[in-house]
Amino acid sequence: MIEMLSKESKHLYDVINTESDLACVLIATSYLDYALASLLKRYFIESSAVNKLLDPPSGALSTFSGRSDLAYCLG
Repeated sequence: MIEMLSKESKHLYDVINTESDLACVLIATSYLDYALASLLKRYFIESSAVNKLLDPPSGALSTFSGRSDLAYCLG
């Protein structure tokens, strides 16, 4: 399965498997947050309002919790 991953994903996989537990949690959570923001951005219409919603620290969907809740509600 690892052979099918992109170069960046393989690097992430390697880092997660060699770092401390805390570093793994922080890196993986950050990656998931970024991936979720990217998926939501592709789902939304093209608008400057989308950037305002997703951009930290003041965006309504700038937190992982907000993004994951919205993704859940969208199905």
